[in-house]
This record gives sequence, structure tokens and C-alpha cells, in this order.
Amino acid sequence: MFKKLQKIFVVTVITLIIMITVCFASEDTAEIVSEENVVTEENSSANENETSSEGETSNGDTTVGTSETTSQELYEDDLYQFDDEIILDKLVDGNAYLMGSKISVSGKVGGDLFVFADTLNLTSDSYIYGNLFVCANTITIDGIVCDLYSLGNLTISDTGIVLRDMRASGSNITVNGSVGRNAHITASEVAVGETALVYGDFNYSSNDAIQIPSGSVEGSINYKEPVNTNSNSQNILGYVINFVYTLVYVLVVFAFIVLLAPNFNQKLKDIVAKKSIISFVVGIILLVLPIPVSALLILTIIGIPVAFAILSIWLFLILALSFAITTIAIANLIGSKVAILGKAHNLPAVILTTLVLWALLQIPFYVGIIVKLLTVIFGLGYLFVAAFVNRKKTEE
Repeated sequence: MFKKLQKIFVVTVITLIIMITVCFASEDTAEIVSEENVVTEENSSANENETSSEGETSNGDTTVGTSETTSQELYEDDLYQFDDEIILDKLVDGNAYLMGSKISVSGKVGGDLFVFADTLNLTSDSYIYGNLFVCANTITIDGIVCDLYSLGNLTISDTGIVLRDMRASGSNITVNGSVGRNAHITASEVAVGETALVYGDFNYSSNDAIQIPSGSVEGSINYKEPVNTNSNSQNILGYVINFVYTLVYVLVVFAFIVLLAPNFNQKLKDIVAKKSIISFVVGIILLVLPIPVSALLILTIIGIPVAFAILSIWLFLILALSFAITTIAIANLIGSKVAILGKAHNLPAVILTTLVLWALLQIPFYVGIIVKLLTVIFGLGYLFVAAFVNRKKTEE
């Protein structure tokens, strides 16, 4: 029993870092143009300062503080980070893949940077030698990127530089920095500041044509009026983003289960085929029971911490795991019945099941609410039964 509880705890803790977003992009990488070496000056009276190595980026100047200069850590591989808040201050010799809520980049990335987040901020110290592919609600660029592909509200400050082309789509896009070649922008509101400088063409589509400061664009200015000024395109985009987020979330949970608990994955398939009714009853109990139990514990005063712990785990299972567990359980059953969908640990079946359940959740007139409730109940039931019922009993 303890080992089973331990396994549930490990999977629960790991999946807490699950986030929403996937950016699709090319796999071309750019080599690091230069390497920056800054050493810490330990003695304020020392007269010798080591300068950065040959071929330093930008204007080549090295700023040395009066007492201490911070050196950047070199990461010689592709970087993967998934967390609620991420601060990338390394020198990455490869691609970087970041997924989180709040992401700040003050380091340098020698390849491409892929970001899926709520907010992304590239500070003035950041330098992306390859492409930046980002999907976020709010994007702020104060540093330097080679090529920019963005989806979300974007602001390029007066210190922000896109060395080559930019392609951006969102509700509000503001350009105050420099674009080395052409800009392609689609947004409801577009703004170009006095400090902006686009060396190529400025192509944009927005609700209204805008006044662009004289001299801000060296090429041609091309305005394209939207075909449809209503929010249909934004609604479609919202659905696409929502589905991509849901799919990534399910795939991450699926990957953890396959890698860390393969027997658990097999039991899910057996349970959905033979014990779905029991799982449904257990799911209803687990959905309702924690509320009165927590209320009673709160009344005892001394049991308040336990009550909050129970409610926290309960909410986590409902909000973060139930849909994924239900999807994976059904997909395992489908994959065992249809050979073409059972390849790669039933991965095609997982993707297809995610699409079908997600589509059902979008149906109005209480259908989506009922589907959501069922996924929660079955998810809780499948999770509990798979964790605490022996596989031999399941197969009987």
C-alpha cells in the first residue's frame, strides 16, 4: 500500500509543473556567433581586468563593475525548462524550449528559442542568435532576436531589435525598436513609435490604417484591410490555442505515466474495459466526500492544515489530472482494439481521444458541462481504482 501511495505522490508532484503551450517551428539552428567570458573581480584594488573573448557580440565593449562582474553560466546542450516562473540567464549553446506562466530571458541562446507562456520578457541583455517562436498573452522584447515569429500582444521597445524579419499576430502590437528587414503584422491595433526603424517593407493588417512617423520605414508601407472585422478569426484562433494547450497537457501527463508507471498505464486499460461502473461510483464518492470531511476538520481547529491539504489535493486531481487520466484510459482501450492507433504506446489514440473529448467540451446547452463532469468523475475513479486494485484482480 505504501509503495502505491508513494507512486501516486511522485506522479502528482511531477505533474504540478504541467503548463499549456506548444509552438511549432523549424529545427534550423544558428551557431553561436561569439562567446562571452566575464570573470568576477574579487579584489577592488586589483588593476587587471580580464576582457571578453574574441568575437564578442554587439559593439564588443565589456563593462566591468567597480567591485564585481557577474559571469554567465554556459549550458552546452539544448535546454528544456517547464515551470510556473522561469528566469533564463544562461548562455545556451543550442536551442531552448521554455513553457511556463511568467518567463524572463536575460541570457543568450545560440540556437532557436521556443516559448509558450502567459508573459514573456526579453530584457535588454538578452540575445537570441536564432529564431524566436513565441505564443503568449503578453510579449515584451527589449533585447535582440534574429527572426521573430509571435502570437500574442507584442511590444518591441526602443532597445528591442529584430535583426531580420518579423511575423507577428495578436490583438495589440507596438513597434518602437528596429527591424532589419521586413515586418509582417496582423492585429486589431497596430502602433509604430517615433523611435521605430524598419529597414525593409512594413506590411500590416488592422482594423484601421495608422499614421506611421516619417522616416520610420525605409521600404514600402502596405496596409491590408481585414476581410472580416468581427471577431470570428480571433474566436477560431482562441479555439486552436485552447486545443493545443489541452493536447500538450495530456501528452505531458501521458509521457510521465508511460515512463514512470508503465504498469499503471496497463491497469488503466484493463479498468476502463472491465470496471468502469465501479470507477464511476468511486469517482462520485471522491468528488463529493472531501468537502464534508474538510468542513468537519476545519471545525476542529487543529485539523485545519489537514483540511487544506485534502482540498488542495482534491482540486489538483479535479483540475489537473482527471481529464488527462480519462483521456488516456479511453485511448488505451481504443489502441488495443485498433492496431493503427495502438502504435507508440497508443500515442495516436491519445491524440484522437483528446480531440474528440475536447470537441465535446465545446458543445453548448449544458452538453459541455455534462462531458466535463463525466471526465472528472471517471478520471477520479480510474485513478483511485488503478492505484489501489491489484492488476490480477482487475483482469479477473
